[in-house]
Amino acid sequence: MPNPRSQRALLLAALALSSSSSTLHGCGDSAGSGVADVADVVAADTHSPDAVDVVTSEPAPIPVIWQVEVTAAAEPAALWATDDVVFALTQMGRKATRVDLTSRPCTKKLGLVRFVAPSASADPGLPTDQSWRIAEERCEEGGRLVTLEGGGLLGRQYAAYDFLHRIGARFFHPEEEWYPPVPLWPEAEFDVERTPFIRWRSASLHLTHPLELGDVFRLGKPEYELEGKRYIDWQVKNLASY
Repeated sequence: MPNPRSQRALLLAALALSSSSSTLHGCGDSAGSGVADVADVVAADTHSPDAVDVVTSEPAPIPVIWQVEVTAAAEPAALWATDDVVFALTQMGRKATRVDLTSRPCTKKLGLVRFVAPSASADPGLPTDQSWRIAEERCEEGGRLVTLEGGGLLGRQYAAYDFLHRIGARFFHPEEEWYPPVPLWPEAEFDVERTPFIRWRSASLHLTHPLELGDVFRLGKPEYELEGKRYIDWQVKNLASY
């Protein structure tokens, strides 16, 4: 019988040679170039907090007070994603609130997450509706301004959840999420632009609550509607599209 460890090593090597790009969630950068390193593939496979590139000490502490900005005219799903960012930061020991969208600059001692939703003045110039961008500016006394943009509704949601993944959040299961006690912030400022190289991506219904999900999606039983919504949210949190 083949050794599972040997098979896994061969699979990782094959992925490293064949992939045109690699990120934590299997999405390429805007240039779409470069060959995946085996270490990158292993990190992508683990999906553990240890896979996050973090530093243990910083010149300035991560702010305790955070405000997450979004326009009230954003799509309902974008507002849900904004609320999930607020919740995650709170789970990481921050004091976070959702506020109306502003144009204020990076502010000392304050953490700002600006969720850019569609408007007449917002054109992120991203290649697809599933593309997203995460940009960061840091200022005096630990102040941070993180800007989240997407080419469409899915892209805007992906920007929020990819940001959370990058500071340590994990969405293992529709009913099991994990947050570190403090944000696991990378040393370098965020400068991320991603476009999925596979448009339709999902996990099988059989991986989680197949009976309840079958009842809501195939039979339309209203008592399992919450299970269905939780499953859909979980898919998007892990950057799936279908």
